[in-house]
Amino acid sequence: MDKLEKIKNIKGKTPFKLLDIFVVAVFLALSVGLIFLPQKKGAYVRVYSDGNLILERPLSVDFEQKIYTKGGEHYNVIKIENGYVFVADSDCGDKTCIKLGKTNTQSKSIVCLPHNLKIVVAGSVDDLDVII
Repeated sequence: MDKLEKIKNIKGKTPFKLLDIFVVAVFLALSVGLIFLPQKKGAYVRVYSDGNLILERPLSVDFEQKIYTKGGEHYNVIKIENGYVFVADSDCGDKTCIKLGKTNTQSKSIVCLPHNLKIVVAGSVDDLDVII
């Protein structure tokens, strides 16, 4: 088969079939639908350092605490205000944990990778963490 025949074969084929378009439309609709799902608000904040639970506080009570990590060398200031939790200050280099902003939903966590610190919003104090 020479080059000219190959080009004719390629041009004669349809790039998309009806099924392909349908599959793409279904995935697009699902992804847009997930964005607008109601997010579940939490009741408690759990703070983990190096995978260990170090702090648990209700979101309903305003609170601020400086948490030292890496043997006391570094810190993050965790603040609960008006039902939201956020990192108010940190001495990490990139400050991504501060830029993540406030949250009160169970679907969003705040993480400071340089300090190995994770802030998780939970539904209640009795919620179980499951590792799969």
